[in-house]
Amino acid sequence: MTLEATLAGICNSDYKAFELILVDDGSSDNSVSIARNFPCRILSNEKNIGAAAARNKGAQAAKGDTLLFIDADVIVARDTLTRFCAAFKDGSPDVVVGVYGRAKNFSNPCSVYKNLFLHFSQDNDSARFWSGCAAIRKEVYSRCLGFDENIKGALVEDTAFGYALLKANCKIKIRRDIQVMHNHRYTLASLYKNEFSKTAEWVKLLKRHGTRIKTGGYYLNRSNFLSLMCVAGGIVSILFSVILGFPLSFLLICCLFVFFAALNGRFYSLLVREAGQKYIIIGPLLNILSYVAVIAGIIYAEIALFKTRR
Repeated sequence: MTLEATLAGICNSDYKAFELILVDDGSSDNSVSIARNFPCRILSNEKNIGAAAARNKGAQAAKGDTLLFIDADVIVARDTLTRFCAAFKDGSPDVVVGVYGRAKNFSNPCSVYKNLFLHFSQDNDSARFWSGCAAIRKEVYSRCLGFDENIKGALVEDTAFGYALLKANCKIKIRRDIQVMHNHRYTLASLYKNEFSKTAEWVKLLKRHGTRIKTGGYYLNRSNFLSLMCVAGGIVSILFSVILGFPLSFLLICCLFVFFAALNGRFYSLLVREAGQKYIIIGPLLNILSYVAVIAGIIYAEIALFKTRR
């Protein structure tokens, strides 16, 4: 259970002038019991209505003129709220977005890999809105109609809201000095499922918006696209080798792997510095698995979209 650490971090903030609202979205665990130990206002749903609707419910109940969204698996630093307040005074942005830091609570390889990948991606080139740790002026939130409640689950509703903010020409500021901990434990299965599901939903979302959206960020950068092509090429080469006995497949696979490793070298260096030498091997293997899941997610989404067009 990560909720207790999340609430404790917020309540330990050096900035005290805030209202803490927790939306219990039809939970079946002891989340409400945990929340009652903290000075927060609890809004409970009898049944699960989805992350987008739950966030909207909390936002509508808030009394302040600035909304700060924090996911239940995010731990803020003592000065996080203070930094958000200062950020809104610097250039008058409409939205201020924090990033994941390097600190981690879970030491198993999948958790280390995924959490550091999120940090690396956001710290280097992410331009997208995410609701794990983001603040927005309430007037701007209302003008952009909040999160799209037609999007169920906790997958891409924040990305969709980010698109709405961009369409409304809102000023979004990414603050890399506002770093929080992603207190999330991943297994091999959950890592694959996360990459697959988010990719599938994101492809569907991107198709709905078409070419109007130009966001950049780690979903769309050149390095990730080329990495995706390398893994796809490797899969095709393996199939050719197994089915047709194509003699150059092994050499091609080796070349693709070297290029793939070069594209992601800076990330692997971070993994080794933060988690040890074993990630020289573990890092690329989990990276390849992630891209396999992404490819599967793209194929699944395209098939689903094709069926809806028939």
